Amino acid sequence: MPEIAAPAVPSRSKALSIFWVLLVIPGTVVFLCLIVASSAWNAGFRSFVVPSSAMEPTIMQGDHIIASMHYYLTHAPKDRDIILFRRGKIIYIKRVIASPGETVQGSAGNVYVNGVLQTEPYVQHTGKALDWMNDFGPIEVARGEYFVMGDNRDVSFDSRAAKFGCVTAASIVGKAVRVLFNPRSKRIGKVIQ
Repeated sequence: MPEIAAPAVPSRSKALSIFWVLLVIPGTVVFLCLIVASSAWNAGFRSFVVPSSAMEPTIMQGDHIIASMHYYLTHAPKDRDIILFRRGKIIYIKRVIASPGETVQGSAGNVYVNGVLQTEPYVQHTGKALDWMNDFGPIEVARGEYFVMGDNRDVSFDSRAAKFGCVTAASIVGKAVRVLFNPRSKRIGKVIQ
């Protein structure tokens, strides 16, 4: 009598391998990402997307950056630090140019702190600056305040403008640390200085 073949049944090992590929591995990756994000949040790191060109070329429009939100709990801002500060519901990002007690002045697009010409290799001039952007001061920075400017000097609205003024120490919420990525410029992992 001829043998009748049993119907084909998927093997248990093949079903398990599909289960691992479709559910367990992606689920594990998502779970690990959530743990890493939660740890970063608890350590005081936050991510931001920069919507303006005021800090170019250091921080480009569209950069996704990481900021340490706990750094200034134990450190005072220093000249040349790139800080995040809050005005109302908006968080701004600018560079500290002068600290409390220092005098800052602009002349022909150059910046002087306490009468010393500042060397600023990070500055960009596009040639569109208004007179008050290139020539200002002298301004003595009050106690508890910081004079800030954007690196893209001809387009940045900052402490040079009377309506903007200096930034209070109490409004400073973080220090820019690193560019995560920028989908347009393909910048990845750049340390912010």
